[in-house]
Amino acid sequence: MTLIAEISFTLYPYRMDAAAELDQINKAIARILHGGQSFSLNTGGGSRTTTYADYNALIRRKQDLESQLAVERGFSGGRIGAAW
Repeated sequence: MTLIAEISFTLYPYRMDAAAELDQINKAIARILHGGQSFSLNTGGGSRTTTYADYNALIRRKQDLESQLAVERGFSGGRIGAAW
């Protein structure tokens, strides 16, 4: 194992494959769509706002992963026509 690969594995011991990551991205997008992108909590001492992942960034990553999976599965997104 090279030093870079060893460091990468140490920092990120579990890497999802594209299909698993796409599943997680889809779940995150659904949570944003159903619950909003952020929420605020008002407490006696003030308020706190939490923002979920950036929706547009998730959509871009989803498109990247779908393209990657299409290539891996042998479909380039081109037009499919008759073979005669």
